[in-house]
This record gives sequence, structure tokens and C-alpha cells, in this order.
Amino acid sequence: MPYGITPEWIENLKLQNDIVNVIGRYIPLQKKGKNFWGRCPFHHEKTPSFAVDSYGQYYHCFGCGESGDVIKFVQKYEGVEFIEAVKILADMSGVKMPEFNFDDKIVEKKNKKDRLQKILSLTNDFYINNLKHNAVKYTSYLQKRGFSVETVKKFSIGCSKNSTELAQYLIKSGFDIQDLKDSGVIGVNNYKEAYDFLAERLIIPIFDVYNNPIAFGGRIITDNKDLAKYKNTQQTLLFEKNKVLYGLNFIRNLKSQQKIENLIIVEGYMDVIALSQAGIINSVASMGTSLTVEQAKLLKRFSDNVIICYDGDAAGQNATLRGLGILEEQGLNVKIISLPDNLDPDEFIKDKGVSAFKQLVEDAIPLKEYKLRILLKQYNLKNVYERSNFATEAIKLIRKIDNAVEQEVYLNKIKEITGFTYDSLKTQLNKNERSVNYLKEESPIEIGNEATIKKSVNFILFKLLNGDIEKDWDIIKYFLYSKQIEDIYNLISDAITQDKKITISDLYNNMENVENSAIGDILKSDFSEELSQKLYYNDCIKFLKKEYLMNKLSELKNKITQSVSVSERADYLKEYNQLSKELSILKLNV
Repeated sequence: MPYGITPEWIENLKLQNDIVNVIGRYIPLQKKGKNFWGRCPFHHEKTPSFAVDSYGQYYHCFGCGESGDVIKFVQKYEGVEFIEAVKILADMSGVKMPEFNFDDKIVEKKNKKDRLQKILSLTNDFYINNLKHNAVKYTSYLQKRGFSVETVKKFSIGCSKNSTELAQYLIKSGFDIQDLKDSGVIGVNNYKEAYDFLAERLIIPIFDVYNNPIAFGGRIITDNKDLAKYKNTQQTLLFEKNKVLYGLNFIRNLKSQQKIENLIIVEGYMDVIALSQAGIINSVASMGTSLTVEQAKLLKRFSDNVIICYDGDAAGQNATLRGLGILEEQGLNVKIISLPDNLDPDEFIKDKGVSAFKQLVEDAIPLKEYKLRILLKQYNLKNVYERSNFATEAIKLIRKIDNAVEQEVYLNKIKEITGFTYDSLKTQLNKNERSVNYLKEESPIEIGNEATIKKSVNFILFKLLNGDIEKDWDIIKYFLYSKQIEDIYNLISDAITQDKKITISDLYNNMENVENSAIGDILKSDFSEELSQKLYYNDCIKFLKKEYLMNKLSELKNKITQSVSVSERADYLKEYNQLSKELSILKLNV
């Protein structure tokens, strides 16, 4: 367990937080049969397909496949890490968090973070207070940009009037000069004089998802070309730019009120503020041009659908392309808004209006379409050779599409663009099919009907996890079709051997990378009627036995024909006849 939390403590936490009661706080649940049902909070649906099992203490959506225990639900719904979900559940139930015994270095780092957090909180208040008193040029600028009093308050916007006042204020508050430097808000010049790092700028605080200020951004409001228009405080213990998305704290608050269909990713914090001012409250900013894996994972906590809306210039388009692969690799559905005339979102809304921007969101194009359009700009299609090269490169993009129907759609698009025949493009597509080597562990037997075998294995595992240990269950050891299924089988087998109980909820304490595991497939095996479960279990066992026997017979047949020893051949034949007899008495009910 991470953070020094023991499995025993986690088990007690779960006992104090019944999953039906916890999930019932977030969404309405209604009991039907042995389960509680509701509309899934993780995807849009009209008919409830989200089941909560009180006995097994797990949830599973039969629509989108999301599943987990009470801790994972809170993680997913609240968009927090494991330890934060644990804290939320501990607060709900009055369970005391354990005292962690860390070494001196960890304790000092935590204390350092606490001191930096206090500095940043005081700094934030200082900047906000500045804007309220004798800051006419900054308030005039905000009014000119069209930002209301409510927007300024929502985003805690402030200002720095000069280079000295903040430093003097923080030093008088008793903070060490080294901590002030390490916080990022104070610099020290060659004369060892402390100064405001973002002096004479409009200040936009950057918050973590829990509404704590962790950094600041500053924007000059003059036309001084010697100064950078935007400037952020430097990386600190609290602020790692590539692990933060501006505005995500507002998204977390929004998710507690409604389902977030998609997130709009823009380049800078002023874009987020401008969109919010226009009533578009589902945007975040990457505060730069390149998205990272950490940021993609943050996005996925709140929505599976993202729309990238970077500036319409060439740099913005290149930045968009750099982030696309990362987002896709993390399982996000990506669409693109192409802003015209090199406009940023704020400029576009002022020029075209909010309705026009919302229409751009509606018309956002899929990632593959966007890549095709960018590729198209690189070739002169009037030249037959360049047209051919474009088609070749475009087909490389299409080859990455797994869906055959979607491939056909894009082949027809290339046909329309280039004038080449569909058959010639299809031939090129098939000519160099991507070769992917799927690493597959060898099975003790040869699998015949793979889909039915998987279904049978999953159902037997489901029964075992619900406490139903019936005869011949271990036949599935010959059909463990993936590493995770093997891990699940080993956990169950060990528990049965030790006469211990293991449930689906327990798997989430023992399995790594649960989101990509086979647990969801196992949960799909649920049936409502006990009689059908009993009959189906028997048929699963018989089916797997039949598969096992047929493969063993095939092996023996080969051994009989290849054997040169009479006695050896006689032994094989005897075993063959015995297994044939066993096979003949197996009859499936369905």
C-alpha cells in the first residue's frame, strides 16, 4: 500500500464506508433484485446501467465498463489521487488517518512545502488587496478586456504595483529569505535586495485542484517591448508546470455539480478567463505549447473527451500536433478546433461572438481529420508526383485506424482529394499492412473457440469471487488467456488454499493497473437468476473440459503416430481410449 497505509487499515475503512451509502451520496440509486442501479456518472445514458453490488462492495457499469471499489469510485468521481480519496472517505466515516512515520528528509520536505504554501496564500491575498486599492490602471485594463467584477473575483485576479512592497510585507511577516526565494514569488538581486518577481504586472494565481495557490502568472499591461508579455513564477516544490493545468480547480468544482461531457484545452490562462466570462466554463490551459503525459492523466480524471483549441497560427498548429499522440495514448478522445485568421479564443469571441465559438465546438473535427488537413497543406496537388506522395503519407495515417469502416471513409476522402481510384488506394493500404507483434504467452492447450472460452473463464472467476466454490473450478488454469487473468486466478487459488475469502473488492487492493485489467470483463458475467447461474456454471465447466480433452486427444494422436516404441504406443493408446470415454459422456445443457 502507498503512503504507509496497511491493508488492514484499508479494509477497516471500507467496512466503515458501505459502497451503496457512499455512491448514494453522489447519484440516486434504486434497488432492483440483488443490486442497486443508477445512471452512470462516468458517461451519458438515459437507461440506468450502473450497478452497485452491496455483497461484493463493488460497482460496475454495463454501458461504459467502468468498475471498482468504493475508493476507486471516489477517485474517479472527485478526480483525485488515491490518498485524497482515502482522506475523503475517512472524513465521511470519522475514521482517523494513521500516523505516518517518515524519515527526517521526508518530514523536512513536508514542512518546507507547508511554509511555501503559507507564503503563496499570503501573497495571493496581498495581490488581491492591491487591486482593490488605488490600482486604477489595472482595473481599467480589466474593464477594457470586458472582465466583470464577478470574473475578477472568481479567478482571484490581483496586481503588483511595484517591486518592493510584497518583499517588505513577507519579510515583516517573519519568513526566511531563502523560503521566499524558493516560493518563486521573491527574487534577490546582486545587491542582495529582495524584490517582487512579478513586479508591475497584472497577477493571475495558479491553483492546484484543491484550490491552493501554487504559482502566479503575470501580464504586463503596457506596450513595453523589452518585457515579456507573460511571465510565470519559476518551478518550485509546489509547482511543476508540466504537471499542472490552469483552471482544473474550477473543473473539479464543476464536476461535483454536473457531468462534464468534454474539456476544451487552450494555451493560456487569459483564454480560460475570457471563455469563462463568455459563459464557457469547461476549459483549462496547458500554459505552454506542449502537453505532457502527466497533464493527459489529469484530464482523463474529469472527462474522456477533449477538444484542443490553440491559436490559429502555425506555431499553434504544431503545438497541437505535438500533444495529440500523448492524449491518444492515455485513452482520450481528441477533437480539434481550428481558429481562423490567427485569432486566439478571446479575440475570436470578441470578433465573431459566443454563438460562433460554440458552433466551432460543435463542429470540432476528429484528430485523424485534422492530421489529414495539416498533411494536405504540405503538398502541391497540381503536381502528380506530390499528389502521389500525399496519398502515400495519408494512407500511413489511415493504416493506424483499427476500424475497417472508418478506414473506408478516409480512403474515399483521399480518393476525392487526389482523383486516384479507390482500388489503387486500397491496394496501397493492404500492400504494407503494419506488422504488429503481439506478445502472447503459450497456453498449455490449443484454444479452439476463444470467445466462448474467455466467457466461461470469466464467469467461473465471477462465481469464485462471490463465494461460490464448486467442483472442478480449477479447470480454468489451462485457459488463463492473459497475464491479469492469471494474476486474478493466482490470488483466488491462494485464498482458497488458505481457506480465506477473497472478493471483487479485494482485487482492487491487490491488482496493479486496475483500469486496464480484466476485472470489468469478469463483472459482465453477472446473472440475475440463481437457476440460470447454476446451469450456466455447469455448462462452462463441461465446455472447458471438452476443450481440454479434445486438445489432449489431438496431442496423443500425434504421439501415437510418431512413436517408434510399441510399449509407449500402447500406453498412449490406453490414455487415448480413456479420455475418449470421458469426452463421450460430456453433454452440454445448451
